[in-house]
Amino acid sequence: MNQTSIRVYLSIFGEQFDPNALTNLVGLAPTNTGIKGQAIEGKATIYKDTFWDFSPDAMDSLLLEDITNFLVNKLKGSEITIFQFMAEHSLVAKFTIVIEIVDGQAPALYFNRTFLSCIESLNAEVDIDTYVL
Repeated sequence: MNQTSIRVYLSIFGEQFDPNALTNLVGLAPTNTGIKGQAIEGKATIYKDTFWDFSPDAMDSLLLEDITNFLVNKLKGSEITIFQFMAEHSLVAKFTIVIEIVDGQAPALYFNRTFLSCIESLNAEVDIDTYVL
C-alpha cells in the first residue's frame, strides 16, 4: 500500500436472519454476508453472528466525507426499511471506519449532518479503527 486509505462499512448483524431477504428489501448487493455458526473460509473458526455488510469500493480520497456521502447516497431512501427489518429481527447496525495512514498522510475526518442523520435513522453504532503503517 502506497497511500493513505479510508474504507467505510455498514454492518447489519444479529442472531438469526436471512441476509438475502435484506438484500432483496434494500436492493443493494452486499459486500459480504455470513451465517452464525458457519465456518469462516480459510480460518479455524466460525461466525459468531449472522451479518450483512455493505461497503463501497475503495475511493481515492483523503476526505472521510467523500466516502460517507457516497455510502449514504447508496442507502438513500432505504433507511426506514432497514430500520424496520432490524427491529423485526432484533438486529444491530454499525458503521466501521477503517483508516490506514501511510507516510504520515493523515486524512480529514468530518461527520456531516447527512451522515449523522443516517447513523441516527439506523440507530447505528460507529467504530473507528486507525492503523499507522
